[in-house]
Amino acid sequence: STPGLRNYHERLQAWIMFYIDAASYIDIDDDGWRFFLMFEKHGKEGGEFNYSIVGYITVYEYYAYGRQRNMKRPRISQMLILPPYQRQGLGAALLNTLYRNYLKDSSVVDITVEDPSE
Repeated sequence: STPGLRNYHERLQAWIMFYIDAASYIDIDDDGWRFFLMFEKHGKEGGEFNYSIVGYITVYEYYAYGRQRNMKRPRISQMLILPPYQRQGLGAALLNTLYRNYLKDSSVVDITVEDPSE
């Protein structure tokens, strides 16, 4: 629902083929996908700012079966921090942002990680 996200994600998604072994494209038309993006802010205070992508995480929100009310099980599908930004703790920071986001949501049962061989 974010304007321009589809086009931006299509361009960004191409990078996973270079950096994630056995990566595959996701179907962005499926409403179950959530995206967490991290940017670096460039510029001077009082001036114009530019943003560079640092990395991103894709999460699919599965339905949690067998519950009294509608619950969900987010599954981390892809995570990428681009090479110039690696080994700075930014992956952990992005992952913690994802955790904090879902910890606030009482409908989340647990958070899982996709098996890369699936």
